[in-house]
Amino acid sequence: MDHVEVEVKLRVPCSQLELIANRAIQAGGKVEGPLEEIDVYYQHPCRDLKVSDEALRVRYVNGSPRSITYKGPREAGQFKARREVIVDVGSDPDVLLRQLGFEPAIRVSKARTYIRLGNVELTLDNVEGLGCFVEVESLRGKDEDVSAAIKALDIRGEVVNRTYAELVAELSSGSVRST
Repeated sequence: MDHVEVEVKLRVPCSQLELIANRAIQAGGKVEGPLEEIDVYYQHPCRDLKVSDEALRVRYVNGSPRSITYKGPREAGQFKARREVIVDVGSDPDVLLRQLGFEPAIRVSKARTYIRLGNVELTLDNVEGLGCFVEVESLRGKDEDVSAAIKALDIRGEVVNRTYAELVAELSSGSVRST
């Protein structure tokens, strides 16, 4: 799947995740999870993906490989927007990536619940070492879907513009404090 991802990430108190989930369910949201997700981000053998604001990720769900994802540079807009290409996998692509010279660089582990509600998908995340977050993503790539869902569900929190991989990297270097 190739599309433009439009989303916002908000840091929230962990005690708010259940309340937000209940509001979304009462509004007709369909729930999947909680799931254990591990995302492994890879370094390119010939260029620095951090410098070009790109990412290559393999996602494991409940211990099994689920997808490999390319994320392009962030685009201008009210919310974070970037090209995203997702390819579902049936077996672990790690061996292939390593043979091509890619190396695992960052590992993000989280408990995640997905809630699909109208034109948005909410993810309620408890990220190891970082705390709790809500991501609101438009399924149509539209800023107004994100804004409407935040307002309708009364989601309040600190907007976080960095990715989980960036936050984990900063935590590992000692420049970010866990909440």
